[in-house]
Amino acid sequence: MSATARPASTRWNKILERHGMSDRLRLPDRKFNRGIGQFAGRHFDPTGRAVSDEDEWTRRRHEVAAGPADKAFLLSIMNSPDLRSRADSPTTLRRRARGVKGKPVNFEYDHGRA
Repeated sequence: MSATARPASTRWNKILERHGMSDRLRLPDRKFNRGIGQFAGRHFDPTGRAVSDEDEWTRRRHEVAAGPADKAFLLSIMNSPDLRSRADSPTTLRRRARGVKGKPVNFEYDHGRA
């Protein structure tokens, strides 16, 4: 998690509250969805609770991790002509020509995910 994630989620939660919305953004526990380090290869839910049963993880992972439909939706947003044509949109939201280290934008970087 980046150093800016927690303050950003706190700021957005205040905005949601100000607008009378009950939804809140929560950051996952550092053990969730790890591809490297001491938690790699093990399954944890976003709260950090271990999910040791492989069948339970297979059954529940679509609830907490992006699946193919989610990835397709995000790519459709990234490829939206409306988003790319807005001169006032932040550079980070504009479609990138290349991914990290020259890889294609849709390159699957996290190979540790089941």
